[in-house]
Amino acid sequence: MWRKVASLAASWLAVLAVLVAQGSVMPTSILTFYQPEVPHSLRK
Repeated sequence: MWRKVASLAASWLAVLAVLVAQGSVMPTSILTFYQPEVPHSLRK
C-alpha cells in the first residue's frame, strides 16, 4: 500500500513540477521576447 501511495505522490509531484515549470518558463520567455520591442514603441 505504501508503495502505491509513494508512486501516486511521485506522479502528482512530477505533474505539478511540469505545470509549474511551464507556467514559470512561458511568461519569462514572452517577456524576454517582447522586451526589446517595448523601448522602441516608447521611443516613438
